Amino acid sequence: MKQLEQLKLEASRGYVPNTAFAYVYLALGQKDEAIDSLEKDIAQHSSNSGYLAVETALDDLRGEPRFNAMLKRMNLPE
Repeated sequence: MKQLEQLKLEASRGYVPNTAFAYVYLALGQKDEAIDSLEKDIAQHSSNSGYLAVETALDDLRGEPRFNAMLKRMNLPE
């Protein structure tokens, strides 16, 4: 939770990739919030978005319907 608060503070001062939030939410077991953050990253056309299908830190999201649908929309392998 402390890391999440720190990210929010940093984001109020400047750019913080939404993937950073996703990793913290995932570590907290908050999968929906993690996916929400990743979807924001995609909407902002972040260069990080292209790695979602192979990023091992996101393995806990594999099998989640929303995550798989997001990958499909991006034409990335599920």
